[in-house]
Amino acid sequence: MDTRQLGAQTGAPLGMEGVAFRGALAVLGMARARAAPMTEPSLIHVAGPPEAGKTALIEAVLARSDEPVLVARCIPISGSRTKESAPRSDRELQRLRRAGAAAVARYSFPPERDVFVDFFETGLMLNLSQAVILEGGDPLGSYDLRVFVAPTPAAGEPLLVRQSYDASAADRRRLEHWDELLRRPNGLSAWAEDMLGAQVGAMVERNPSPFEDIRANLIAGIKKARALPRGPLQQRWAISERWQGIQRAGLVVVNVRHQDQRGSAEQLVQDVLRLRREPELFDDILGWRGSRIPITAVAADLQDPNDAGRKKAVARVRRVVLSRPLW
Repeated sequence: MDTRQLGAQTGAPLGMEGVAFRGALAVLGMARARAAPMTEPSLIHVAGPPEAGKTALIEAVLARSDEPVLVARCIPISGSRTKESAPRSDRELQRLRRAGAAAVARYSFPPERDVFVDFFETGLMLNLSQAVILEGGDPLGSYDLRVFVAPTPAAGEPLLVRQSYDASAADRRRLEHWDELLRRPNGLSAWAEDMLGAQVGAMVERNPSPFEDIRANLIAGIKKARALPRGPLQQRWAISERWQGIQRAGLVVVNVRHQDQRGSAEQLVQDVLRLRREPELFDDILGWRGSRIPITAVAADLQDPNDAGRKKAVARVRRVVLSRPLW
């Protein structure tokens, strides 16, 4: 089927997820067909709560890397301007330099702004590299690998919680936002960025004409979806606040600082793996944008070079580093 037709729907109106799914398939299909070969370095994002061990994991990766790897510590800020710096006094940057990073920087950015192009124009990105590791905040939205480093949970601290959810109200708010967005100039590129990441959004923005039929089909589908009757409150599974972001990671590392934490860490690993194994959890938490591709999840003592979990986590990151040859 021509991917441009996937955004169109006749007969019964689709709900919000159906409209989004068909529209995303249409945009992504055309974007892939028009994409130039990728020449950028591998992009790896390392997230997690403060003091979880993110820098320790990056140090472990750098210790095994002969290839040039750049590291950016990304910090969300208020305001409208981005800022790049590399102060010699920054202790985290000192650690990364000692570990073998080819170059390091601190990159501050406003989360509400599209900073994809800005980041690639930084001084850091002028350096030759086979991979770039971004630690902390998420300025790009699209990566070759997302990593989540988690501390060991306290006794009784859950990863998964049940919540009441007004699906109809949330869907209507999202549909209203999409409708308003798509009617703006270059609105489809902003929608594509929201749904598929900054790289696809930038591609649509550079050459919007071939995507116009998809935009019209999306607006028509949204109109039908907004006319659907309101549904009842629902109970659904969700990720508790402390672990937000863990559901999007392709690699999860639970940092074990003491051996008496090993049992709690292993339980968190098993709960993370359930997200893709159990249909109800998958549908509630990951939804149509989720992938059932198995992820890597380990409990690891990140300070112990001989720890089996640490070795497995480093090997997973190394595969991504090496996935795009330097030359």
